Amino acid sequence: MKNLMYIALLGLLLFPACQNNQSEEASAEEVQATLVEETEIDEVPNISDLELDEAIAAFLDGDNTAASAYIEQAVTDIEEEGEELTGNHKTLLEMAVGNLNTLADKVKQGEVKDEAELNKVFANAEMNVAHAYLTFTDVYALESPENARGALEKAIARMESASARLEGRAKTEAEDMIREGKAFLKKEDTKANDWGNATGHQINKMTGWLQQHS
Repeated sequence: MKNLMYIALLGLLLFPACQNNQSEEASAEEVQATLVEETEIDEVPNISDLELDEAIAAFLDGDNTAASAYIEQAVTDIEEEGEELTGNHKTLLEMAVGNLNTLADKVKQGEVKDEAELNKVFANAEMNVAHAYLTFTDVYALESPENARGALEKAIARMESASARLEGRAKTEAEDMIREGKAFLKKEDTKANDWGNATGHQINKMTGWLQQHS
């Protein structure tokens, strides 16, 4: 009888422990799932960026025709994404598109000799697109602050794509702009004047960057 009581008591003591272990395991799984989900959301690149990666892979495989086609498709996607841009903002986008189209022709003709040349043009194109969205953000800052956030997010995404292809000082300077942009986006109750000051500062830095590294 004592043995039975001992077993029953032991079972009661162990049961909450098992529940706690299961609960902890479930919580750990939920946290892991959340982390994975957040990571996937944060790290989803632009479609055009994936296509430029495919262009490099094809180029390294010696398939210049495919590499050129991937660049041309990336151009199409960049243009579609930038349909909202107008005026001078559109001109900045068209500069990036023009450089990529020129590169696509050179690749097709076999005039590009190494991956570094591809990455340089790709990075500069991404930064020009980012510049276009920064200037667009500046306009939104006064006219439509609620839309300024989306434009700045697009600019930062393009800068991140460019940064992945850069080296040395150019990369460091791009990463500084990215950090500043992300820090600003985390602020709450941002006033229109704050948007104007922040984007104006970023535009000046981007202009200087392009003059030095294009």
